[in-house]
Amino acid sequence: MSEASVRRICAGIFFASGFAALVYQVIWQRMLAIFSGVHIQSVAVIVTAFMAGLGVGSLIGGRIGERLSRRTALVAFAACELAIGLFGLISPWLYYDLATQRLGALGGTPSLAATLHVVLLLPPTLIMGASLPLLVRALVPSTERAAGIVTLLYGVNTLGAGAGALLSAWYLIGVLGLERTVVGAAGLNVAVAGLAGWLALRAPLAVRDAPATEAPRAAPSSESPIAFGGWCLVFAYSGFVALSLELVWFRVLDVAIKSSPYTFGHLLGLFLIFVGLGSLVGAATIRRVRNPGLTFLWIQWAVSATAGVALLVLTLAPLEPLGLSTLARYWNEAQGIELYELLWALEHLDRPRARELLARMAQVYLMLPVVLLGVPALLMGFGFACIQRAVHRGLARVPWRVGALQASNIAGAVLGSSLTGLLLFDRVGTATAAAWLVGSGIVFGGAVLLSPAGRPTRALAAAAVSASLILAGALPSGTELWARLHGTALESIDVMEDASGVAAVQKMRRVSILRVNGRAHSLLPYGDGRLLLGLVPTLIHPGVERAAVVGLGMGTSAWAIAASPALETVSIYEIVRPELDVLAQQDYPALARFLDDPRVSIRFSDGRIALRTGSERFDLIEADGLEPSMAYSGNLYSREFFDLCRSRLRTGGIFVTYVPTARTLRTLAAVFPHVLDFHADDFASFALGSEEPFEFDPEQLGRRMHDARFHAYLDASGEIERVTRLVDRFLDQVRVVRIDSSNRPEGSINTDLFPRDEFDKSYSGTYH
Repeated sequence: MSEASVRRICAGIFFASGFAALVYQVIWQRMLAIFSGVHIQSVAVIVTAFMAGLGVGSLIGGRIGERLSRRTALVAFAACELAIGLFGLISPWLYYDLATQRLGALGGTPSLAATLHVVLLLPPTLIMGASLPLLVRALVPSTERAAGIVTLLYGVNTLGAGAGALLSAWYLIGVLGLERTVVGAAGLNVAVAGLAGWLALRAPLAVRDAPATEAPRAAPSSESPIAFGGWCLVFAYSGFVALSLELVWFRVLDVAIKSSPYTFGHLLGLFLIFVGLGSLVGAATIRRVRNPGLTFLWIQWAVSATAGVALLVLTLAPLEPLGLSTLARYWNEAQGIELYELLWALEHLDRPRARELLARMAQVYLMLPVVLLGVPALLMGFGFACIQRAVHRGLARVPWRVGALQASNIAGAVLGSSLTGLLLFDRVGTATAAAWLVGSGIVFGGAVLLSPAGRPTRALAAAAVSASLILAGALPSGTELWARLHGTALESIDVMEDASGVAAVQKMRRVSILRVNGRAHSLLPYGDGRLLLGLVPTLIHPGVERAAVVGLGMGTSAWAIAASPALETVSIYEIVRPELDVLAQQDYPALARFLDDPRVSIRFSDGRIALRTGSERFDLIEADGLEPSMAYSGNLYSREFFDLCRSRLRTGGIFVTYVPTARTLRTLAAVFPHVLDFHADDFASFALGSEEPFEFDPEQLGRRMHDARFHAYLDASGEIERVTRLVDRFLDQVRVVRIDSSNRPEGSINTDLFPRDEFDKSYSGTYH
């Protein structure tokens, strides 16, 4: 077996290793978010802990690798893969059964939750981080070939990671659920370990370089005289810019695509695939690059510059001449692409409507990401090859330098995640953060200016610095950006954002629609099905004193609950803080009364975590309606969430939820002994669950509508006529089914570890 054959086989197994690693990241992040919440602070801590482990592991792997023989290093790599696989097998128990089920009370304390994240994520991520330096030690036979082989390994691993992210989001979670998907990834690691161990026994792994004691060779005269520590700092800053841009792209595309369960995995997968492709190009061509250090600086400038150009094209270019008028119409629509439409289109390719749907899908899910991040991500991958070529001097130091560079880049990325994702988005917004990042190209242009590169190159570098500043200044403001991505004029939108998300009220002819991260949530004036979610249980249970609502929206259901004459407090839990800011700008009397009501308490946190970690019990708990096709909706339609709500009800209390699918109803009926299921043709379906049987009497409900205090609340808000008409129409149509032990429906249900409804591509939003 030749060394070339060994490298090809190792490239294949490292692709598989990268695939498994991103499956773990997607699944573990989801599991740990159940423990500590899906709000931005929780997600940022999880990502930071994951990346920090990779960085420290890279350092450890680099230090160990330089002390091992090539064959022993391959055995060590196999051991790492086996350890990762074994950890993967127990990770559902650690991250869900232990963290969420047994230590769930810690999730409400940020410092304790962060500590537990680090403790749980450090062991596997340390091992993952060590794998590249160890494999580099095993496969690099000479210093001259180091950059190409290192970049090849990095490229195929990154491509595998991209494939893992895409396949996890689009297929594996929906078919297998979280736990079985992780078990499959663990099996892949074990297979990689076995193949690597077999190779270690058979592979010819001779050292062809000079002895390890040889002094490092001098850098070529054309090379920028930057010491290795300086390159680590440069690569750290590169990681900061790269991760910060990634966050900007995800924020922009999340709104442009309209947030769905597939958005994160899809965009992460595409980003990684482009980085991987750029790395493979770099691996094939890097030996022909005469001045890799200077080239790296130019590429980093080009990353920020091309990112700026792409943002300008996306937000300011006229869409009609580009044949993208359908994209503008899509942005203006309240909902995103429903995947049942895609499935229908694939089965009916001969129909014009099918071709139109497929074209829109391609524009939204492929063209938009490619335009925005394709070129910068390719450049990032190619830049990896350049910096590897610039730093390697002596074979024995290759593993350490690979590990140290990776650790530096990851450290910068962690800083970018924290500073940009938590601070800049909060303080200055996405558009300004993007402008600063585009303007950061002056750092790399300035580095070229200061290098001994000759007068023509310096003149070009000065022009590059100027171009960075011009591009940064040309980018649109936040309001212009979000108005474009909502398909509306500046004067027709009120928009606010911070790290937790983007909230906008889009003013239409007859209604105003609240859109959160691009998706419609509720509307003004009050009068849709969300009002019934709060009003009907309040009329059925007139003694509601304490209520809890998960999700603010326009405040519709909570406003209706506040009509209860007996109400003392209603606690609302909302993740996206700007919702309140944008609601405060609306001129609508009922909303203004609701926001000024002293009984109303709005808390910005994950409602599920608040219920789990709090001790308060309620007469009524309402989960504000989310479509299953919204990201993380599965956390509010699972058996475990319904169990939690049941445990937080006072005697005689009621839980109410939107029921978008038959599976959601089955899940609710599996938890609550008594369920009333409400269907009306003109309204969304919803259901009430309770510990004790309760009655629905339409005549009694109508009489309670005319209670003097209830009537006075609605009259003071100016909504008495609208609400009365709504309730009358609902009562004329409603069909109520009582479910208990005698007629409990059977079939699949939603769980935390298998959110079937959220990833059900056949959901059409038409369940009645």
